[in-house]
Amino acid sequence: MTLALIWVLRPHPGVAAGMLLVAACPGGSVSNFYTLIARGNTVLSIGLTTLATLAAVLVTPLVFGFGARLLPEPPQAALGVDVVDMLQLLVVVIILPLMAALVVRRFAPEVAARIRRPCRSLAGLLLLAVIGFGFFNNLETFSPSLAPVLGTVVLHNALAFAGGYLVAMAVLLREPERRAITFETGLQNAGLALVLVFNFFDGDGAMALVAAMWGLWHLLAGLGLARFWSRRRPD
Repeated sequence: MTLALIWVLRPHPGVAAGMLLVAACPGGSVSNFYTLIARGNTVLSIGLTTLATLAAVLVTPLVFGFGARLLPEPPQAALGVDVVDMLQLLVVVIILPLMAALVVRRFAPEVAARIRRPCRSLAGLLLLAVIGFGFFNNLETFSPSLAPVLGTVVLHNALAFAGGYLVAMAVLLREPERRAITFETGLQNAGLALVLVFNFFDGDGAMALVAAMWGLWHLLAGLGLARFWSRRRPD
């Protein structure tokens, strides 16, 4: 869907690469919270987020590397990415923290219970800091094209939400499952996308701008959708 949207809109090559990178990242953990608010299947949401995050170590570099070659104007930076190097970074960013959390949970459950809430708050603050840095660090460079890029991000995100819901409906899932899958597809790990931009694309302004805008916008759009569904009981 992202590739089709890029071919239709023909955005700046850096913007197109940023859209593809965001789409290749796993869902964000905030989807679990929004699913809970929206009366969706929270257990399914947590399971999907966990599996997608683990799979991202292989899936993200492969999907991005393959998709970059199908862009209308593939940026040289995107084509030159070493998939193995990206995989190694993802192991450090995703697998090692997850394994550390599992070890603490298994052998020190009391400690895990005490630090759960502070860790969640710290993670949220770090995510906002990364998104804010990526956004404001490139604001002057792309201020003339800020509105078009924001419009592209809004459309891309809306199609992600709609695509998740329609696919779930097409395979005859119940309403709680539809809502969970909607948030899993509409809320991407924009913080991870920014980490990859800074490490593999020299902080490319267009890519960073897309990831930062996505990170801010999907939180607002997702919260609005969650509040809307919270007032409507699933059938």
